[in-house]
Amino acid sequence: MKIILSPAKKMKVDTDSLEPAGLPAFIDQAGDKLVTKGTYAKMARGDMVRFLAEENIEEPGELRRYHRLGYVFREGLSTEREYVFERVKTDG
Repeated sequence: MKIILSPAKKMKVDTDSLEPAGLPAFIDQAGDKLVTKGTYAKMARGDMVRFLAEENIEEPGELRRYHRLGYVFREGLSTEREYVFERVKTDG
């Protein structure tokens, strides 16, 4: 699958090679569990679309570079079909 952005920055997907895939997962540490916090995940998905446009991302693997809103890519939790991003809390 290849991600294609039009000149108007509207996202288009090359459906000729489209395979079923999940959305990126945005998780937080809650005690000893990893959970999805809906509001933060929704904000991160929207910000990821902005990131795709700003960085002219065309290949799905480049999504791993996303590191905004406190989220970082977690390779050990990710699969080929689902990229997992964990929100890292900072002291301060």
